[in-house]
Amino acid sequence: GDHRDLHSFPTRRSSDLYADLSVSPVPWGEHTAALVSIHDVSGRLNARRLYESAEAARRDAHQRLIDAIEAMNEGFALFDADDRLQLFNQRYVSDIWPGCEKYVRHGATFREIVEGAIERGLWRGADRPEEEIIRRIYDRHRNLPSESEIRYPSGRWVRQSKKRTSDGGIVAVYSDITSAKEREAAVIE
Repeated sequence: GDHRDLHSFPTRRSSDLYADLSVSPVPWGEHTAALVSIHDVSGRLNARRLYESAEAARRDAHQRLIDAIEAMNEGFALFDADDRLQLFNQRYVSDIWPGCEKYVRHGATFREIVEGAIERGLWRGADRPEEEIIRRIYDRHRNLPSESEIRYPSGRWVRQSKKRTSDGGIVAVYSDITSAKEREAAVIE
């Protein structure tokens, strides 16, 4: 029967030659001969190694980026050009959208997150009508760059900074400024 295998052949070059070796029986008069086919696959194997090495480096770099974003004291979110959430840290979930964890997920649109927060009642008890708050949220998200100080109904203050990325996405950073606002109010008093 046919036999196929991958073999390494030592060469005088700096690297070995890798070949796909195929041996097939062939009738040869009253005898059976062997048809041997050797196909150099060194380039393909080297390309695969380079790809696997580059992919491992990409995964490592991505994990370092995730670790760095998660280590931030600020909430962080990255939306793509279709306004879908691509990258965020836990502070974005817990500090910016408290109680709305099920809406803040990879691939969710900003509108879906806001609508989920409305459904959850995040702005109930605010000092402004909910419609005005929602309009301002969308204005700050569309009219970029934007910098704002936002007071949550809980009394917590957050500084929001949003900018457009080169590919049309949005990067957002949120800092808790509650203690600074409390000190400011104490000085004014």
